[in-house]
Amino acid sequence: MFKKKSIFLKFASMVMLICFCFTNFVFAEDASESKKLNESSSVIYITESLQRSNFDFNVSTVNPDQAINYLCENTIWIDDNLIDSRSSELLERYNSGLKTIIIGEKYNKNDIKKFLNLPFKNTKKVNKNDGSYETGTTIAYVTYKFDNCDIVANINAITKEDYKQALSHATTYDYAGLINKTQYSIKSSTFDWEIQSSDSGSVSGYGVTLSSACTISKDKNNPDSNDEYYFYSRLLSEARGHDNKNVVGMNRTSLWGPKNSKILDYGPAPQTVEGDSSVNVGLAGYGLNLSYTPKPKTVISKWSGGINKVNVEIRHQPKNFLGLNSLVSFLRSQAHCVSKNNMSSYSINATATSEAGSRAIGMNLKCD
Repeated sequence: MFKKKSIFLKFASMVMLICFCFTNFVFAEDASESKKLNESSSVIYITESLQRSNFDFNVSTVNPDQAINYLCENTIWIDDNLIDSRSSELLERYNSGLKTIIIGEKYNKNDIKKFLNLPFKNTKKVNKNDGSYETGTTIAYVTYKFDNCDIVANINAITKEDYKQALSHATTYDYAGLINKTQYSIKSSTFDWEIQSSDSGSVSGYGVTLSSACTISKDKNNPDSNDEYYFYSRLLSEARGHDNKNVVGMNRTSLWGPKNSKILDYGPAPQTVEGDSSVNVGLAGYGLNLSYTPKPKTVISKWSGGINKVNVEIRHQPKNFLGLNSLVSFLRSQAHCVSKNNMSSYSINATATSEAGSRAIGMNLKCD
């Protein structure tokens, strides 16, 4: 009897040992798979959908219940209906400077800022669209922090066929490069600029992707002896043809301030820029020494607004060696202005557009 009991206990111990080993093997396998997933994939897509698309980089689609490392260096895509249940993980990821793309049309930009505990104002964006360009639909938001710069960029696509290009661009593009705060740390004896707010985004359609960012900086010395406040605004854009095709035409960059404001100076001034030559913005009198390179031969013109106005529109038209309008694969364009206002509050409505062959795409941004 005791012998049978001893045999039974040995058998039970063996079963428990096997179960323990199997369990640890499963956990180890899961950890190994998670590590393998993070190391081998450019993008981890957390989704309940089984739909897959071919991208120019490796996208691993994972089930929401699958354990992943939210602090991995991979870009994470996540469907917007899943973010509430992962708020702490995504917030930690954001504050760690890791890029996340929230996919879907459930939320607007202020909703995303609120989710990330970022400040925002419930002001309406003024639509300056004159009908000459298309803005498409917002399909996602790019979020990450870089050099104390908060990035919440909307990703727009003109048609469903442009979704893939829009997401591919958003995954690899450096939006923080357009809002680099180090370029605002330029100081003079009179002006000391500090960024107040920013807005950014991109739109893809008709073979072109246009990325833009607008910013407002305020003078730390505000107000002056006459109780007037000074603000520096800028809009930066980059238009690129898909697969580097020559489909990018004229770019427009427009800044609109409040009706009680007045532009003191703007830049760049009208000029012709040879290929790969730099353009000086021309606001050195306000402690700003900035320049950029449009890239191709470009004619820069002021189309409307300017000094003593509330708005300014700068156009960049690429030219060929004969001086004729041409299409290029890449064009960088900017508009800058220094304004004064009799109030401490200030806002900018910015519009960036790019010709894409016979069509035009664009976006409306808001800083306040």
